[in-house]
Amino acid sequence: MPTAMKKVEIYANDNSCDKVQEILDSYKVYWYMEDVALKGQRGLCKITLYAPVHTVGDIISRLASKLDFRRLDNMIIVSDVEAGMGAPYRITSRRSLLAPPPITSRPWFILKEEAEDKARVTLTQIALAALASLVALAGLAHDNPYIIIGAMLLSPIMAPIYSFSITLISKNRIAMLKALTSLLLLLTTALTASLIATTLTTVTGQTITPTNELLQRAQLTWDALTVPILLGLATIIASASDVAEALIGVAIAAALIPPAATTGWAIATSHPALAANAAINLAANTAGLLLGGITAGLILLKIRKNKL
Repeated sequence: MPTAMKKVEIYANDNSCDKVQEILDSYKVYWYMEDVALKGQRGLCKITLYAPVHTVGDIISRLASKLDFRRLDNMIIVSDVEAGMGAPYRITSRRSLLAPPPITSRPWFILKEEAEDKARVTLTQIALAALASLVALAGLAHDNPYIIIGAMLLSPIMAPIYSFSITLISKNRIAMLKALTSLLLLLTTALTASLIATTLTTVTGQTITPTNELLQRAQLTWDALTVPILLGLATIIASASDVAEALIGVAIAAALIPPAATTGWAIATSHPALAANAAINLAANTAGLLLGGITAGLILLKIRKNKL
């Protein structure tokens, strides 16, 4: 069964063409070269190749280390291939099936750009964090885990955690601070929404009494830090490998939104001990997610550098 392939078109000046060919030869892929012109200016080459999906990211990362993309005459275009015929295409496809796909399939510089874009919080994310907290509070108050899981689908918590981890490693301090601020803002929004909803419920004479789900989020356990570390690792690995973000995002939200909602409820209902424990859990979960994300990012960056 043929593997999914991508078409990669590389435009480079004559000084860089040899470097590009050397990199491509190391991957044992077949490529085609022709002379092209930019606005009538000669001295450029265009190299076209077909490569398996899981190797394209690595190829682009290596090319990015050799080419200066600030120049107008250096450019890479990647497009999908629906079908292919011919010996070079078949051979490349078969070779890709023999080798296991790498842990990362996206270039590091793309991860950095994506992380910088996700550093800033939007009004939509703030609204979703508040709604997720309210839905989670309803599930906690009624001891209904299905409602709590539904709240996780609304939460936009993953973006700032991913952004903070990558921008810290790439030493982009401005984006890193934006991401951290965004994360704190979303958590504060979730906590405040729960506090206000609980207060309004109490005013109407319908006090939310402690349930098993609420008490569980207010208990200090050994996995308050270890499990979020694993989730933080999964966040970066999933993003680097093009795994569906929604799956990891739900798991991360499960570690943050319920304790945030529980903290707001405990403050509003005057349960200082429960509020303190839930807040500690929230802080531990947040720290674990960030630590896991940073660790995974450092590992992936080291892998990238070893390949370049």
